[in-house]
Amino acid sequence: MASAETFAQNAFKTQSVSIFKDGNAFYVKSGVVKSPDGRFRLEADAIPQARNGTLWFFSSSNGIASIVSHTDTIKSKTDVKVVSIAQLLASNKGKKVIIEALNLKNTMYEGSIEEMEGDVLHLKTNEGKFVSLAIQNIARAEFLEKPSLITKVSDSQKLTNRLDVNFIDKKADQDLEMMYLQQGLSWSPFYYLELLSDKKARLTLRSEVVNNAEDLDNTTVNFVVGVPNFKFASSLAGIVDFNNKIVRQDDNYGSAAMYQNYAAAPMMMSAKMADASESFNNEIEGQSVEDLYFYPLKNFSLKKGNKAHYQLFNEEIAYEHIYECALVNQNDFSQNYQNQMNGANPNKVYHSLKIKNESKNPFTTAPVTIIQKTNGQTQPLAQDMINFTSKKSESNIKITASPDVQVSQIESVKNREENGKTLFGQNYFKATIEAKVTIKNFKDKPISFELSRRFNGTLGKSDVTWKILQQTVPVYTPNIDNQIAWNLNLKAGEEKVITYTYDVYGHN
Repeated sequence: MASAETFAQNAFKTQSVSIFKDGNAFYVKSGVVKSPDGRFRLEADAIPQARNGTLWFFSSSNGIASIVSHTDTIKSKTDVKVVSIAQLLASNKGKKVIIEALNLKNTMYEGSIEEMEGDVLHLKTNEGKFVSLAIQNIARAEFLEKPSLITKVSDSQKLTNRLDVNFIDKKADQDLEMMYLQQGLSWSPFYYLELLSDKKARLTLRSEVVNNAEDLDNTTVNFVVGVPNFKFASSLAGIVDFNNKIVRQDDNYGSAAMYQNYAAAPMMMSAKMADASESFNNEIEGQSVEDLYFYPLKNFSLKKGNKAHYQLFNEEIAYEHIYECALVNQNDFSQNYQNQMNGANPNKVYHSLKIKNESKNPFTTAPVTIIQKTNGQTQPLAQDMINFTSKKSESNIKITASPDVQVSQIESVKNREENGKTLFGQNYFKATIEAKVTIKNFKDKPISFELSRRFNGTLGKSDVTWKILQQTVPVYTPNIDNQIAWNLNLKAGEEKVITYTYDVYGHN
């Protein structure tokens, strides 16, 4: 805790905090600060644990001469209750008192306490005389005003950390802005999806915030969606590293290795769930900045050590029931050179919900709990993950596995050329693969079905139109990474067969 020597911060406060899901948060503070002798001081816990290269100070009306951190040795005093008449008299210097003495001719003295020196009391009487009495000769002390029952006891010396901002101009008041990245404040999104009808649902996004950094009081918070690149976020800025443990990273040090997940670890700490400073009726329209997306929430307050839930939006969305299957790769022909692969391969089919994002915000990746109310009773259906869904796009949410829709596949090598291609001096054979997928709907109603597969090779032909979702052309292999899909409508009891081909390169 900062001592009384720390200069008052006046109107200097947190204006905004941008919280990332990886446990980092970016703080912006500004205001008019008290600066005796042109210096503004932060001390002890008031010094932010800023990450390497992120601590910045600005003053628009006056330049900053220097920023200096140092460790000082200070003495502190501890308040202790008096336990003897000698301590009582010593702790009430200047107070009016009546002293009753023992075994003396004049046993009553009225006056004010001058000093308690060792075992001797020095008293100034109302007549202007000065009397010194040994403590063993004092029978009683009667105070004419309320005495202090606390005495100050000197403690051992302590070390305190200080950070001084020295201004060029020695004005008593200075405007100052401070920015820094700090760990310990994180947010985790989670969804609640209530099915209202066969086509409509209500999607609610809330944020779980864990604050193990510093108190936040009536500020603006931005919940950030996206993958930030904080390359040196694993180490402190040198100026606030009072333990001298800075480890410098070179330019080749990967930022991904530096990220620490604060979403779960703080739950093990002693903290209480705080009441949200905003109601659960927020309808927030986010802001897109480059490749990041910001959900702003104003009037945000949360004490250090507390956790809370905040609502970001509540939207009515359209959805439809679908069934989906991602085909399992049975064989990698680029590594296995058998000419034939027989046998049916079962693939798991899921009953899913396809949601459409027609809101003002993208849907961030987060867990979702799906419920439905029937006759006033809330029925849980499933929990799954909503993947990132941009505005005007769609996403699938799995409810359950469906045994009433079955998918099997079989592949065989129809042709093989030993000299298919040469790449970087390596000879590859080319195998032409024919695949057949059989889909059977055992339900007594029609269904919408989505079939997908990811494999390496060069696409051939399909007797049912497919969509190319993604293709990646690697550098050191002739095989293209493909993500393809088919959209089908199956009648009740209908069976459908899809036949397609692709070429794959392999080497012996």
